[in-house]
Amino acid sequence: MHEKIIHYPLFKKQDIDAFFALFQNNLANFVIIAVTLLGMGFPASIVFGQVIPGAAVAVLAGNLYYAHSAKRLAQKEGRIDVTALSYGISTPVMFVFLFGVTLQLTL
Repeated sequence: MHEKIIHYPLFKKQDIDAFFALFQNNLANFVIIAVTLLGMGFPASIVFGQVIPGAAVAVLAGNLYYAHSAKRLAQKEGRIDVTALSYGISTPVMFVFLFGVTLQLTL
């Protein structure tokens, strides 16, 4: 079976709005993580040298993976109206981790 090759746009003007919405959400989560961990007594070298960069790499990798998956689905189905799910840190899960897991490590 021969698949039809379509031109799937990797960028549309609506992506600008989506970028800023996701960016501000993740930025707020990173600030909360940093402030909470510093408040619990974690050294700044760990928070800003490992935790925040690790979370940033995970968010970037997750968004790239979802974009790649959306492109593959668009090619497979011959559609151009496929949208990638945005990937970021879940705020409720972040609080569970910060206060349920990390706080236990400091006690």
